[in-house]
Amino acid sequence: MMSRMIVVLACLAASALVVSCGENQTTVGGQLEQGGSKAFVYNPVLQGLNGTQGSGGGTSQKRMVGQWPALKGRKISQTVFTLDPCAMRPAHVHQRADGLLYVISGARFVVGFVSEEGKPVVNEISTGASAIFPVGLVHYQQNLDCYTASYTISYNSEDPGTQMTYPSLLALPDSAVAATLGLNQTGLASLKNEHPPTAFVPKSDAECAARCKLGAASAPAPGTVASQSLSG
Repeated sequence: MMSRMIVVLACLAASALVVSCGENQTTVGGQLEQGGSKAFVYNPVLQGLNGTQGSGGGTSQKRMVGQWPALKGRKISQTVFTLDPCAMRPAHVHQRADGLLYVISGARFVVGFVSEEGKPVVNEISTGASAIFPVGLVHYQQNLDCYTASYTISYNSEDPGTQMTYPSLLALPDSAVAATLGLNQTGLASLKNEHPPTAFVPKSDAECAARCKLGAASAPAPGTVASQSLSG
């Protein structure tokens, strides 16, 4: 009886493995039929602006399932960034993935996140270094060098999701935002006018901007120090 059960379990395991392999081969085969070998290569030159986002301070180019269908079901994706001198990628969250950052080129490159307990975890790294951003935690990147930095972040999800902290906060009712930041309505209106949400913050550090001779950094409106930290 025991030997028969072992045989049955072995057969079930083998069948599951065959189905799994078959599904994977079917996926690869289907992608090959639709796009040929090139389906498995992402060429930013050929893709043009597909997945590219840019504003004053930097650029990002997504390589996620929406831009690269071959990633479907593979639980991986990537974004490539440039960050101007003294610029910042402001605070944001990836709801579905950890992020693994690699600095292609950069110095005085700051990476940071806040733990669930509210503890800041901030490090300065440079070319060739990597850093981790745990899933669901608020984090940012900042270039305190006088030259443009470039880096990639890889994710353990084909669609990690991105929620920018500052725009999300401003999407709440004004009364809730003002109470959260300790502002009156006048201060909140000034904040919204002087610091609209952006994907990147140019000249985000006054010392860096002066050292790199970039002109004055963007100064927060009176009483908005807390909101500036939330925006990255």
